[in-house]
Amino acid sequence: MQVQDLLDRYQKGERDFAHVDLTGASLSGVNLRDVDFTGANFTEANLSWAFLSRANLTGACLRRADMRSASLNNAVLNQANLSGANLSKIDLRLAQLQNADLNWAVLQEADLTGANLQAAKLDQVNLERAKLSSA
Repeated sequence: MQVQDLLDRYQKGERDFAHVDLTGASLSGVNLRDVDFTGANFTEANLSWAFLSRANLTGACLRRADMRSASLNNAVLNQANLSGANLSKIDLRLAQLQNADLNWAVLQEADLTGANLQAAKLDQVNLERAKLSSA
């Protein structure tokens, strides 16, 4: 799927984008709140400064994605693959990350307040200055 096609369909009210392939896409700064990206592929995509509050990214592939300063509060990322992703300064407050793969992810200054990290893979994760209250 092309980025402009996605944005046009979202603007018209569509929210179901399950299993789309946006490998390497540039979605920096976009507003895609309440969207369903179940099983979507965002490998090496640029989602920095994106607004994905309450998004469903269950089983999505976000390997090596740039998600610096993105807002994913209340998002569902259960079983998502975020290995090697740059999640610096990301807002993951109250996010669901059960069984998510965060191996080798950078979470410097990330806000994970109230996030559910049950059974998440966290090998070699950089959590320097991250907020983990009630996580």
